[in-house]
Amino acid sequence: MTRELELYLHIPYCIRKCAYCDFVSAPPSADGEMGAYVRKLREEIAAAGRQMRQALFPGGMRPLGDSYEVTSLFFGGGTPSILPAEAAGEILSEARKNFSIRPDAEVTLEANPDTVTPEKLRAWKNAGINRLSMGVQSADDRELRLLGRIHDFSRAVRAYRDAREAGFRNISLDLISALPGQTPESFARTLRAAAELAPEHISAYSLIIEENTPFSRAYGENSRDLAVYGEYRLMPEKLREKYRKLREKAPLLPGEDEEREMYRKTAEILAAYGYQRYEISNYAKPGYACRHNLGYWTGREYLGFGTAAASCLGGERMENLTDTGKYLALAPEDFLFGRQRGTRYPESQKDRMEEFMFLGVRLMAGVSEADFLKRFGREMQEVYGAALRKTEREGLLRTVITPDGDARHVLTSRGLDLSNQVEEEFILEETGTVASAGGGRGMGE
Repeated sequence: MTRELELYLHIPYCIRKCAYCDFVSAPPSADGEMGAYVRKLREEIAAAGRQMRQALFPGGMRPLGDSYEVTSLFFGGGTPSILPAEAAGEILSEARKNFSIRPDAEVTLEANPDTVTPEKLRAWKNAGINRLSMGVQSADDRELRLLGRIHDFSRAVRAYRDAREAGFRNISLDLISALPGQTPESFARTLRAAAELAPEHISAYSLIIEENTPFSRAYGENSRDLAVYGEYRLMPEKLREKYRKLREKAPLLPGEDEEREMYRKTAEILAAYGYQRYEISNYAKPGYACRHNLGYWTGREYLGFGTAAASCLGGERMENLTDTGKYLALAPEDFLFGRQRGTRYPESQKDRMEEFMFLGVRLMAGVSEADFLKRFGREMQEVYGAALRKTEREGLLRTVITPDGDARHVLTSRGLDLSNQVEEEFILEETGTVASAGGGRGMGE
């Protein structure tokens, strides 16, 4: 049996760490380190391909059984575009030698606009990269400086236009909302500026304050207080006085009402430009939804290569070492024995059912009862009936019956605002029954 497989290639390097970023990434610590990393990445790909051609689990030496065909490849980071022009082609060449890759596979590379050059664009196009994902984040230069980005918006526009001239016909732009000091009106300007460029895809995520980042040190407490009170005006006078003083030093995060307004404006404005919302935070022109991410959201198996890369294959979940120095010290034979793995554990039926529900419900198409039965051999109503009835009663989900009689459960407008609350309803107890859900953490991302 041939199964579909996705490949993720992690590049853990960037020019400068952004203030909000908690990904495994950093500037290279020595000259030549990125070249050494590319060679190590190729060794890991070669080891996995060799084992899979022999129907062995990569790094586990147990029978895998099925054969696999790669449908998408994704260079993520960090900043993959920081690599020398020829590096992506070398990595792709190694993947082609070791895996069966569909001729129409989607091949995405994430790019920081400030590291994009005409030379690199030509090299990427010739190597077979057919989709670019550019981290624009904002059209407001003040907001970009606050984020710690190394580009301004004019540089992003130039990189985008250079990519068009190089022949790229599938470009995605990433944007972030709910930034400190941002208003619904300023974010609307960013949305319109991005949409006017007419990319095929736009991802619009709400800022998350991650632990151990400069933003968490500046805004972590602010974020927690907003989660409790919703708006500054609802806080006790003592807290309001504290934030009046804080505002003099740094812009504050938008309140909950402002964040919801940005969230709604995103759908409204992008729809006016012809973008179809297919996932809570993702919008595309017809035919340009990100196939790689759709694979994650619908449970396709994937293999990750490089520092901290995650994999889900043959009933197991794995994550590579998060220390790039330790990864670079591995020998070729270490990859054959799976010594690049930091964690590895079997994937349970419970894990897979939960992920099917809380990732699938984020899609505008919702979750299918027929797909659930086919995948797990159990009726969705048997496992999740109580949660489905509760969320429908609360106006968070609605049921759509398709022409072939399938029942799909889809987020309502209110459910889109409270999607985290909906997702929590699908966490199972160890016995396989639905846990009692806690309160929602707010909307979307």
